[in-house]
Amino acid sequence: MGNSGVIYGKRRVGKTELIKQFSRGQNAIYFLADRRTTKDQLKELGQIMGRHFNDEVLSKNGFVEWLDVFKYLRHNVKEPLIFAVDEYPYLVETDSATGSVFQKGWDEYLKEVPVLLVLSGSSIAMMEDEALSYKAPLYGRRSGQVLVQPMDFSQSQQFFKGLGFEEFLSIYTLVGGMPAYLLEIDPNETVEANFRQRILDKKEFLYNEVEFILREELREPRVYLSILAAISLGKTRSSEIINTTGIEKSHLHKYLGVLEHLRLIQRELPITEPMPAKSKKGLYKLPDNFLRVWFQFIYPFKSSLEIGDQSEARGKFKATFPLLCCLAYEQVCQEILKKARSRYFHLRKLGAGGIKMKKLI
Repeated sequence: MGNSGVIYGKRRVGKTELIKQFSRGQNAIYFLADRRTTKDQLKELGQIMGRHFNDEVLSKNGFVEWLDVFKYLRHNVKEPLIFAVDEYPYLVETDSATGSVFQKGWDEYLKEVPVLLVLSGSSIAMMEDEALSYKAPLYGRRSGQVLVQPMDFSQSQQFFKGLGFEEFLSIYTLVGGMPAYLLEIDPNETVEANFRQRILDKKEFLYNEVEFILREELREPRVYLSILAAISLGKTRSSEIINTTGIEKSHLHKYLGVLEHLRLIQRELPITEPMPAKSKKGLYKLPDNFLRVWFQFIYPFKSSLEIGDQSEARGKFKATFPLLCCLAYEQVCQEILKKARSRYFHLRKLGAGGIKMKKLI
């Protein structure tokens, strides 16, 4: 009997590594999709499967269509197999009928075969639309789903076991809990040196990371960039965002909803609010540490940074990075309390008290 699962989460959060670790030592086939034509991708997949099943003809000729892949597995899988398709949204971008084809392939060929089909993707919106939503062709066929979240403070600290709490708090403030970002940090350098060398340098991937993520997810990244920039500067109420960006009130709600859906912003309510669903006291914030850093120190100084002038960004970093550390410390304290609540006392709610964050500029 076959099973299928969906793994999704932000880019560089560790989905691929999770699949590879899960598949290690097991009968598994891993395929990384991209933006090439369907023909080219099926040719590569034919080579991968041909090697796996020792099929020289398949290695040479590849597959003609995706249904051929499912048919082939139906006739050749004799023992449990993991078949992982990473970055599934790229297949959908290339051919909008991909979801329906996978549905047919699963229903007609794979559901009775000992195959675990794993679909993974970094586009949260597309994975939810194409694999998880009620209207998705694959709806109801998955056995499980995993939204891979960034690591919390204590998990992230395992990357730097030799550092104390205060030392690592600065690193965590800088890049948050994304594994790929943490791996960029040199623990033998100061936080400012890491910031200068790993984030401000336009040759480094972190320099363009946020814009890349927004282009992957959104059709109008320019509008969303302006909203995120406003929030990063303390414009946390809808009225303030409207005044800063010039976006019409009738359109802003839609944009904010999209950003919340993508987990790029979070609406925070005072913990004392008796009816949160109807409250108008919500403040929008950037929950991701690196996102805050990027909008504070890269986005406003892009023109200078492009020509190698880091002076303005570094000056602001020295002046305001301690304030970002305070925000991160607040998050870490909440994490600690959540994990320790059974040891000390019962917590009914945990959150902010309704005090507006001091503006960073």
